[in-house]
Amino acid sequence: MAAASPIVCVPFTLGVLLLLLSTTIWSAAPVQRGSTSAPPFVEDGAVPPIRAATAAAAAAEVAAAALRAAAAAYMPDVFDPAEPDAPPAAFLPEEEWRNPCWRRASDGALRCLPLVHVLGGYQCGSSDLFARLSRHDDFARPSHAAPSFYFEQNHKWPAYVRTFERAAAKIAARPRAAVSGEGSAGMLTLTWTHSERLHQPYITTMGARWQLCNANRTRDADADARFNACMAAHIPAAHAADAALVARAGAALEVPYLLRAVQGTRVRLIALLRNPTDRLYAAFWHYPHYRKKFGGSEAGFAAYHAEMAAHAAACAEVHGVDACALRFESLERRFERVFYHCDQHYKGLYAPFVRVWARAYAPEWR
Repeated sequence: MAAASPIVCVPFTLGVLLLLLSTTIWSAAPVQRGSTSAPPFVEDGAVPPIRAATAAAAAAEVAAAALRAAAAAYMPDVFDPAEPDAPPAAFLPEEEWRNPCWRRASDGALRCLPLVHVLGGYQCGSSDLFARLSRHDDFARPSHAAPSFYFEQNHKWPAYVRTFERAAAKIAARPRAAVSGEGSAGMLTLTWTHSERLHQPYITTMGARWQLCNANRTRDADADARFNACMAAHIPAAHAADAALVARAGAALEVPYLLRAVQGTRVRLIALLRNPTDRLYAAFWHYPHYRKKFGGSEAGFAAYHAEMAAHAAACAEVHGVDACALRFESLERRFERVFYHCDQHYKGLYAPFVRVWARAYAPEWR
């Protein structure tokens, strides 16, 4: 039997077929491991060979170790040797425990992470789906449905693990049946604002530069132009700060690789995709700041859409669609100044993000 894929993309609108793959969350059969080749950022010969039972097992060990080492630069609190709840190199046997669980070395307390990740997208019904999954008898609900740990900057690993303490108690009673999960909808769309954890040096640098550029700001006609020129002049330094982090890590990672560094392939990923125009229209009416600026009317939506599409087209002409989807406001000062950085436009542009998730979890896809 072919292995179940960890990724599910579910179109939200009627009349659209299921996209690419499906899987059974509560299947009793353990998931087969995916590709044993090293991640694409691991150079051949970068790590010494390891003696193992088979060459495939050795390759898998090298790949996992290299990925954890890279991810530790971005998430030092997760892989801190002094952290009692640091994730193990190997979880409890999958044949006995559906979820990625382990026993804490200090006291044997059971710790579990979510098997199921409802990734989003926004305005695509992901919260509703997670609520429906939570009503299943075998679902071990966490204390917070959307902890958003992997992409938001201020969340700490011990608090994230505690989110699943209640779920772990239910899993302990039925380890082969119970399943936990989370519904952090921002996981799917890997825009700049949903990748904060990966760009802390840039954010810190530009925050300090904002204070510097704003300190001597005047009220004359040229004040805004001088302020923007000052901010633009510091963008290279912010990118250099990010590049230094990448150099320490040995890899420029995206959010899916952080998740894989912690859980390996012991996950089920579910993405709901909605017609992009319908999704954008829903977002316009859901968030009041768009209506406040453009007007709460059909004409207001049309004006909003036209302006955002023009900015996105200008970015793509210079940097390409994928770079703009992933890094729009960091590419140039003029894009950083765009109202909410074309965020809703890019959140409906699924392909660049799905490609990154596929590279992380289904490298055999083409």
